[in-house]
Amino acid sequence: KGVEIYVADCYDPIALLLCMHILYRYQVLANKRIVPVLNTYHTTLTQLLETRLELVMKLNIDSIQKVEPHKFSSIELTPHFIVRRYAEFSGAVTKLNEEFTNEKISTLMTRLQAEILNLILRMAGEFPQRKEQLIFIINNYDIMLSVLAAHTSEDSPECDSVKGLLRDRIDEYVNECLIPYFTPLIIFVKEFEQLTERNDGPKQLESKLSSIARIFQGDWKKTLDLIHNDVIRSFPSLKLSQPILKEVFTQFLSHYHDFQRLLTTNPILKTTQQSKDLQLPNVHQLMFEIKKYKLPFDGEQFKTRT
Repeated sequence: KGVEIYVADCYDPIALLLCMHILYRYQVLANKRIVPVLNTYHTTLTQLLETRLELVMKLNIDSIQKVEPHKFSSIELTPHFIVRRYAEFSGAVTKLNEEFTNEKISTLMTRLQAEILNLILRMAGEFPQRKEQLIFIINNYDIMLSVLAAHTSEDSPECDSVKGLLRDRIDEYVNECLIPYFTPLIIFVKEFEQLTERNDGPKQLESKLSSIARIFQGDWKKTLDLIHNDVIRSFPSLKLSQPILKEVFTQFLSHYHDFQRLLTTNPILKTTQQSKDLQLPNVHQLMFEIKKYKLPFDGEQFKTRT
């Protein structure tokens, strides 16, 4: 009776889960010592705790669903405290649930994770710029992954689901990061074939080559500095910001390498006066400047993009 009274007022899912695991171990011990008379007692207590745990978990899920981000006084680009708390809670529950797996708890944790991921997107929607939204999403996915990986294995289902989402958002951020500075270059490489098929193709090519020339006639080294500083400021974790910065520069080098290849191999561009007059840095010059940021490069930047 005393346990029922305590459990009825308990809203701590970790405490309830710990009590369940203590009972599991007592049950194993009793069975080893051939004391079957305690089985009914252990089962009754476990069911009592499990029922309460399910209720508390559902209350947590409901509370996440009811969060209204637009009512927050402010939302920073850094990881949100709700997400951090969830990650620590999820890591603890997942660790406890490893030895004596409870499918009901696993299902509830999957639902809770889905609601947290949805909440991250809703909070990100409060930022007006897509780039800011991506920074917020990436920072929160990263803190989730870091905390979960510390409590579980990196190959756990919880980590795998977040990894895929994080990868997609980083890819999108890389493009968003380059667009303000190198839009003419990116568009030229992506739409070159379409431009050559148009009737006004030569004129369009001349115009776009002029735009690209202006980028590199200016202080392009300063542009690289701006990108570097922007990425470092956006992601407080160096374990996150350094790989992202490498991907940004790798993507830029890939676009630039494709552009240089078009200039030297395409017969139309070879005969264009504008392309002959272009004074552009070569790839090695760009890499020399980028390596000043102490980012390792291994040739991945020259792989064909899919």
